[in-house]
Amino acid sequence: MRQFTSSLPLALAHVDVTIGRKGSVASEKFSDWNKGAEQLTGIKARAIIGKSFALLIEEDAYLPLLNQVKKVLRTGKVNHLNGIQLRTGRKPRPFDISLWKTGSGVGILIHEPVDEDFSQSVNILDSITDAFFLLDHEWRFAYLSPKSEHFLAKMNLTIADLTGKNIWEVVPGTEQSRGFSEFKRALQEKAVIEFEEYFKPLKTWFEVNVHPIGSGLSVYVRDITRRKLAETAFLKLSNAVEQSADAVFVTGIDGTIEYVNPAFEAMTGFLRSEALGQTPRILRSEEHDEAFFKQMWDQVLSGEIFRATLTNRRKDGGLIYVEETITPVRDEQGTITHFVASLCDITERKRSEERFKALIEQSSDAIA
Repeated sequence: MRQFTSSLPLALAHVDVTIGRKGSVASEKFSDWNKGAEQLTGIKARAIIGKSFALLIEEDAYLPLLNQVKKVLRTGKVNHLNGIQLRTGRKPRPFDISLWKTGSGVGILIHEPVDEDFSQSVNILDSITDAFFLLDHEWRFAYLSPKSEHFLAKMNLTIADLTGKNIWEVVPGTEQSRGFSEFKRALQEKAVIEFEEYFKPLKTWFEVNVHPIGSGLSVYVRDITRRKLAETAFLKLSNAVEQSADAVFVTGIDGTIEYVNPAFEAMTGFLRSEALGQTPRILRSEEHDEAFFKQMWDQVLSGEIFRATLTNRRKDGGLIYVEETITPVRDEQGTITHFVASLCDITERKRSEERFKALIEQSSDAIA
């Protein structure tokens, strides 16, 4: 089966339908045709808005399709149709479509044909989002995708519990939430709205994508809690490193400095703008030979942590003594991508030790 990704434009349309006295379709015309539908079919919205299904469908398939539309309006169930020939150019092309009931007609999802029965087309939506649901013009749940069950189960709810209910009946306080105000804005402005929101009952962050369709909304949500937690952890780590008393710098695998913290600037005298793009060679003194640094790089390139006491040179030429630790950083595949170095300034301690040693050695008294 074809693989669908979140980058796939959703081809959505809407048809307003009027039912006659005897239950027949008195009139039907397109009221929505989004960018995804334009890209998929090559038909511009201006060419189809206000027009009948007859513009798109072959004559022998027109009445059968209207019967399916009536069925959706009567039962309220989503209907999946395979291989519908749409007039998209010089010759018709087959598409698979899903129909569902809205306040004023039917919503339509259009896709290229897939190898399996299109009754599984909801799987396409599930591959694009974590949950998909439809709200009608009275803010009632008209449809929820099977994947929604995963989140509802955490609140001891089922899809059946929500279908036909107002959104605020199910989740008290929804009317005051930011998400509901965005829903209203999408409906009023007839605009696609994207936002992120924390949903307290599930303790979950969601990325929400709202598409106006007909007189209602189609809503696609994705759980981004892990990403949010990672962002929070990164922010905490970043703040900790920025405020650390030890100098910290990060290099690429080639040794190019990509980050330094404020303590690095204070300790070495090199400003961040001066250090970035350089290598740690800017700190070298004559106290260590090439063999020392070769052994250091061989050690970290093999994945080991390096620890040593070094004599570094500041920008002004002065010497500083540091305890340095270099740690290799690996990606998810285990490949070393960066090195993190931390420098603890022990200059004063080193000088105190040397002064004490000098006093002992120069004393005329016998000391053991």
